[in-house]
Amino acid sequence: MQKYEQILGFAPNELSLNYFIELHNKLRDHTFDPDNYSCFHHDENPNNNPVAKTVSEFRDQFLLKSIRQFWKEKKNLFIVYGIGHAMKLKEAITNL
Repeated sequence: MQKYEQILGFAPNELSLNYFIELHNKLRDHTFDPDNYSCFHHDENPNNNPVAKTVSEFRDQFLLKSIRQFWKEKKNLFIVYGIGHAMKLKEAITNL
C-alpha cells in the first residue's frame, strides 16, 4: 500500500472494484454504468482522456519502431491494428 500511497498521494483503504467505481463517479462527469458502452467509450477515447492519448502515442511509436526494424531485416510482415492507429502510421509505413 505504501507504493500506492506514494503514487496517488493517499492510501486507499482497499483497491476493490467498488473503490474504483466510487473514484470514477467522483472524477467523471457521469456515473459508472457497466451496461452502457458509451460510458466506457467516452472514458477510454484518447480525445477525452490525456492518459489514453499519451499511451496511444507511445504504442504507435513502439509499433512503428518495431515495423521499421523487422522491415530492415527483410522479414515478411502481416500487421493487424485498429483503424485509428493505422491512419496515423500510414504515411510513415508507406515511406519505409
